[in-house]
Amino acid sequence: MERSRRNVQVQSSPMVFTWAAKNPTSSPLWPITRGAFGSDPLVQSATSFDTAEILISLLQESQNQSRDKLRAALSQLKNYDGVTGMTSFGPDREVQKQPFLLTVEGDRIVEVLPRTAKSP
Repeated sequence: MERSRRNVQVQSSPMVFTWAAKNPTSSPLWPITRGAFGSDPLVQSATSFDTAEILISLLQESQNQSRDKLRAALSQLKNYDGVTGMTSFGPDREVQKQPFLLTVEGDRIVEVLPRTAKSP
């Protein structure tokens, strides 16, 4: 690691989920997994958590109480802000995720935030 420190300092990687991209205190997922497993959540835990949260929120609406109506509601889902980031479904019913871009700063892994347009 010491020999490759200069190269590692400039590496960036796209990720679907990262604990570095979310404030751990803003989500109940972190205390749940830390309490149950003694560690931060993995991508599988985070994806399952978001899936459950999406289904629960949709099923709480009275118009989504049948399989067909739940399927239709899922197909309309756009920009659900979960612990894995924004989740939407495309016309092909495939999930659409916006990956996180991570980079190394010193000894830390941090999220690269999208650039915003500067006003003139």
